[in-house]
Amino acid sequence: MVLKTRLNIKVMVILMTLSAAFQGFSSENNPENHSKSINIRGVTSLVISYTTAHLTLLESDNDELVLKEYTNEQNPENFGNIFLEGSALSIIEGPRMSPNQTNVKIDVYIPRSYRENCSIYINSGALTSEKDLILKNLVIELSDGSITLGRVSAENIHIKSANGNIKMDYGEGSMRLDTISGSIVVQSARGAGTFKTSLGRIAVGMAYVTGDLLFETGIGAIALSLPGELSFHVDALTGSGNIRLYAPDKQYRVNNSGPMNLSVGSAPVCTIRSRTGVGNITINMNAPALGGIF
Repeated sequence: MVLKTRLNIKVMVILMTLSAAFQGFSSENNPENHSKSINIRGVTSLVISYTTAHLTLLESDNDELVLKEYTNEQNPENFGNIFLEGSALSIIEGPRMSPNQTNVKIDVYIPRSYRENCSIYINSGALTSEKDLILKNLVIELSDGSITLGRVSAENIHIKSANGNIKMDYGEGSMRLDTISGSIVVQSARGAGTFKTSLGRIAVGMAYVTGDLLFETGIGAIALSLPGELSFHVDALTGSGNIRLYAPDKQYRVNNSGPMNLSVGSAPVCTIRSRTGVGNITINMNAPALGGIF
C-alpha cells in the first residue's frame, strides 16, 4: 500500500513537471501582441524600416495608424518605435538584442484615407499587403524575401527584391519592378514601366498601356497580355527559345531564337521591348487576363 502511494506521488510529480514544461513551451512560441498607434492626419511621408520582419499591411477606417508587433520580447525598449517629425512619420525597429527575436511578425494598419508617399525597407523577411494602396509614390525594397501586393495605384511604383518573387494583383502608374532571383507576376496593370529579373519568369497582363514597356530576364519565359486594340512596335529577342505574337488579325512567329521587329496596328503609340537569354516570349492580344496566356 505504501509502495503504491509512493508510485502515485511520483507519477503526479512527473505529470506536473511535464505540464509546466509544456506551458512554458507554449508561452515561448505564442508571441504577445505589442501595439502602438498614432494619428497621421497631415502626414505626407510614411517610412517603415526593419532589418528582419514578416510585415503585413492592413487598413484602418479612421485616422489612426496602428503598429502591432508579435514578439516574445518583454523589454519595451526593444519594441518598434514610431517617430513623427513635421509631416514625416517613421516606423523603425527596436534594438532587439535577444537572439530569438530574428523573425518578428508585424502588422501595420494604414488609414484608408492616406494618399501620400510610402517607403518600406526590409533586409530579410516578407511583405504582404491586404490593403488597397492608393498613393502618390510607393517604394518597396527587400534584400531577401518575397513581396505580395493586392491593388496598387501611384504615380510611381518602385519595387525591388534582390532575392524573392514579386506578385501584384493590380498595378496602375509608372512601374519599375526588379528582382535578381525571382519571378515577377502582375495579373492586371494600367500604365507603363520596366520589369526586370536575372533568374525567373515574367508574366504581366496590361489592361491599358500609356507608354513604353520593357521586359527583361536572363533565364525565364516572358508572357504578356495586351489590349486587342493597341498599336505598338515590337522589339523582342531570345537567345534560346521561340517568340509568339497573337494579334487579333494575325499570328507572328519566330522559331529557334532570333529577333522579332515589327509594328502592330496602323499608328503605333509605344514600343514593347522584351529580352530573355533562355526562354520563350509570348505576347497575346486575344487574352482578357493572364489566365488566357498560360
